[in-house]
Amino acid sequence: MKNKRLIYVLAPLVLLIWGLIFYKIFTHFGGDQKDNMSNRDHPNTGQKETPKDTFTILANYRDPFLGRNNRPYLQGDRTDHVLNNQAGFSKKNNPIPEIIPEIKYCGIIANPKNKQRVGLLRMNNKDLLLKEGDSWNELKIVRLFNDSAKIIYNRKTKKTIKKINKN
Repeated sequence: MKNKRLIYVLAPLVLLIWGLIFYKIFTHFGGDQKDNMSNRDHPNTGQKETPKDTFTILANYRDPFLGRNNRPYLQGDRTDHVLNNQAGFSKKNNPIPEIIPEIKYCGIIANPKNKQRVGLLRMNNKDLLLKEGDSWNELKIVRLFNDSAKIIYNRKTKKTIKKINKN
C-alpha cells in the first residue's frame, strides 16, 4: 500500500518537471521570429542596422624567420597596399650541414653456429646491439668487421667507423 501512495505523488511531479523542460526548450527554439527581432531594435532610434566598423591592419612587423621587415607598405592613402617583395627570399641554395651524432664501434659478437654477427655500437652515449642490415632511427649497419663497421646515416652519409681500443 505504501508504494502505491508514493507512485501517486511522484508521477504528477515527474510529469510537471518534464513539462517545464519541454516548455523551456520550445520557448527557446520555437515561437515567432518577428517578435524576438522587434525586441532587439534600439528603443529610441529605431535603427535596425549597426554602424560599420572600419579599421586598417598595419602588419609591418619584423619577420621572425628572416630577422627583418619583409613587407613594406605604402603610406600614401588611408588604405594600405602590400608591395610584392620577391627579393626577400634568398635565391642561394645554402644546404644545411648534416649533423652526424657521435658513433663509436666497440666490437663484434659472432655466433659460429649460424654465422650471425652482432655489432656493439655506442651512439650519443647509448649502447646498441645491431646485426648487419639492421637500422635504428637514422642509422643502418651495412657491414661488420673485426676492426671496423660500415654504416649509413640518414640514407645519405656512408661512413666507416674504426673500433675503439680500451687499453
